[in-house]
Amino acid sequence: MTAIPIFIIGNPIREPEHCAYLDAVFSQLGLQPSVTYFQPTYKDTLTEKEIQTYFSKPTFANGRTIKRAEMSIWLNHLYLFQHILKSHKTGYFLIFESDVRFEKNPIQYISAISNVLDQARPELVSIGSGCDLIHDNVNTEDENFQIYPEVVVRCMDSFLWSYRGIQMFVDYIQWFLKEKGYLDQPVDNFLETFIRRTDKPEPFLQLWVWPSLTVQGSQYEFYASSIQLDSD
Repeated sequence: MTAIPIFIIGNPIREPEHCAYLDAVFSQLGLQPSVTYFQPTYKDTLTEKEIQTYFSKPTFANGRTIKRAEMSIWLNHLYLFQHILKSHKTGYFLIFESDVRFEKNPIQYISAISNVLDQARPELVSIGSGCDLIHDNVNTEDENFQIYPEVVVRCMDSFLWSYRGIQMFVDYIQWFLKEKGYLDQPVDNFLETFIRRTDKPEPFLQLWVWPSLTVQGSQYEFYASSIQLDSD
């Protein structure tokens, strides 16, 4: 577990309550040296160049106007992926958004699923609740770990990514921008669309784990969130 870098999309100055909770969790487990906070954009710091580069069309494919907070979420993930590709050569990476709350011990959790990771070598493992998404093939009465392939992405708050998976996704984003000129879905929907494509040059394995390691704190009202109320 200590060998897996942990990235938090968050900023202790902007989000002191979120980050204080995460610091307490990781410090208690002795994982603080593995943690990096990374959040270069906010809805109020987006530049016109960034908007024109990635969101030159002001609506998503479904016709809904893109909120600045959604743009910021998109770019924070993209910039973090690019950072990882530049600063590492291989491996797995835990990426959390700052409003996660832990339901399980992260060390014990990753240790429990490590054999499956070593054998299957997935590109992406969904370890959050997916905004309480329950799959048909999950036995919720069974508290033992259930690990299964499922192509669906809801929320971006808790993932275990492989370097190869990040590279494949970033390559697709760059190709898409060249072809279309703008990003046309929220980042979680865009990721699912990518995984579902049948013309990928290489297979991309997504796994889900039940029970989840985290839940989304904003959804459970641990933290206030305004993104659904924002008008732009």
